Amino acid sequence: MSFEVNFDGLVGPTHNYAGLAHGNIHSVNNKSKPSNPRRAALQGLDKMKLMHDLGYKQAIIPPQERPLINEYEDYNNMAINASASSMWVANSCTVAPSVDSYNNKLNLLTANLNFTHHRRIEAPQTYDILNKIFCDATKFMVHTPIESNGDFDDEGAANHTRFCNSYDEEGLHFFVYGRSQNDSEESPSKYPARQTLQASKKVAKTMQIKNAIFAQQSSESIDAGVFHHDVIGVGNKNFYFYHEKALAEEEETVIKLQDTFNGKLNFLCVKETELPMDLVVDTYLFNSQLVEYEDGHMLIAPIRCRRNPLVRKYLQSIIGRNNPIKKVRYVNLEQSLWNGGGPACLRLRVTMTESEFSALHPGIIFTDKLHLQLRKWVKHYYVGNLIYEDLFVPSYIKRCRDALQELTNILDLGNIYPFQIK
Repeated sequence: MSFEVNFDGLVGPTHNYAGLAHGNIHSVNNKSKPSNPRRAALQGLDKMKLMHDLGYKQAIIPPQERPLINEYEDYNNMAINASASSMWVANSCTVAPSVDSYNNKLNLLTANLNFTHHRRIEAPQTYDILNKIFCDATKFMVHTPIESNGDFDDEGAANHTRFCNSYDEEGLHFFVYGRSQNDSEESPSKYPARQTLQASKKVAKTMQIKNAIFAQQSSESIDAGVFHHDVIGVGNKNFYFYHEKALAEEEETVIKLQDTFNGKLNFLCVKETELPMDLVVDTYLFNSQLVEYEDGHMLIAPIRCRRNPLVRKYLQSIIGRNNPIKKVRYVNLEQSLWNGGGPACLRLRVTMTESEFSALHPGIIFTDKLHLQLRKWVKHYYVGNLIYEDLFVPSYIKRCRDALQELTNILDLGNIYPFQIK
């Protein structure tokens, strides 16, 4: 039996609003505002607890060491070195279940995140942490990031969706890219396209995925602030929920998905006349988590979707016994959203067998006991108000390291951070 496990990124103690992500409207608009790392981390834990209480399997990916400074205490580029963006683990890697790969292992390919400096520096720690969690080499294969000079920029699972009839069966992998070497394809004019077609194809080939198709994201959506596909479309099992302006060739892509999929794919396309693209970007509707529920799906949506009358009314209109989406639950992740990441950004979806799940490092499996430990830990170490200048204070850097030292003990991960290994 196979099932989906949600691995959520634990928000780090340096959660701040530096506005580093060009093309991410929320990140840029909130630049230099005070942040609340304690609230951000607790909001993330609340979402994990909700999923756990609803009966879904839940696990944790720890934050990376931040600020990341060298042995000479170089404080240059502190905004980059202190970014807590590793919390958005949808960008950590791309996942292919063992049933989908010719090598018959659960594959995780670490994203290089080459396009932005503050995220590029995550890749080495991500690779090490994934190897600690997915530690059984007979069942898991953790791949190093793809090298890129710009042509192979890879942003991980945020531009990847797996469709299947059931989690036990072989699936269809849907890769969405923003740019390619094909000069005839459209390109955005306002904001950059991050994911490349070449990277997506290399990811699929490296993980030996049996069945994959590739489609281009629309330039119009990128210029509207949709920096990853998971801000404009989300899928689960045999259901795809997306905005009509998500893809460059929407009709052709839908036909290709249906023709390639083994069975019937269900599509729910939100029209621009129903919900304008700028509104879905503002509310992060499509960055909801879509999970199986009864004979259909449940949407775990940002609280601002409920607070917006038009989006709330739309969601009420598509929920019901005869609709694919049976229920909506709302979660408050405003601290993360102000920095450009919603429910789907905070989690990595991993389809696993019982045997594979049992082979995981046990310390990262979410339990009620671990939840209470982490809440106590956050309240002890995390501050309720953080501004950019705080990141330079030596006592705060020590506080962050002390927090991570205790976290590795709580999760029984051993020494995983650079400051522990020196």
